[in-house]
Amino acid sequence: MNLPDPTQLLDQDYLRNNFHDVGFSYLLPELLELFSKQTGECLQALEQHYLNNNLAAMGMEAHTLKGTAASVGAAALSIAAADLEHAAQEPDAARIVQAHNHLQELAIKTLQAVTDELEHLTQENEQDVL
Repeated sequence: MNLPDPTQLLDQDYLRNNFHDVGFSYLLPELLELFSKQTGECLQALEQHYLNNNLAAMGMEAHTLKGTAASVGAAALSIAAADLEHAAQEPDAARIVQAHNHLQELAIKTLQAVTDELEHLTQENEQDVL
C-alpha cells in the first residue's frame, strides 16, 4: 500500500493507487462519507476533551483521527492529529493549544477537500452512466 503524500489534504495518487487502480473505486464515495462523519464526531469529542482539559482522552481521540485520516489519504490531517496526540502527552499548554488549533483548521480544509472529491466522483459516475 502506498503512503499518502503528507503535503496533500487528500492525496489523489493515494486514492488512485489504493482504490481506483485496484478496482475499489465503487467503495470510495461511501468511505469518504464515513470519513467525513467520523471526523466530525472526532472533532466534537476533541473539542470537549480540550475544554475539559482531559489530555489523555484528547490523545486517544487524536490517535483515532490519525489512523482514520491516513486510511483515506488525508495525510496532512493525519500528521496534525499525530502532533496533537504527542502534544497531549506533554505538559506544555502552549504546544497543546497550537496543535489543537492547527488540527481544527486543517480538518475544515480537509473536509472541504473530501466534499469536493465526492462531487467529482458523483460527476464521473453520472458521465459513466451516460
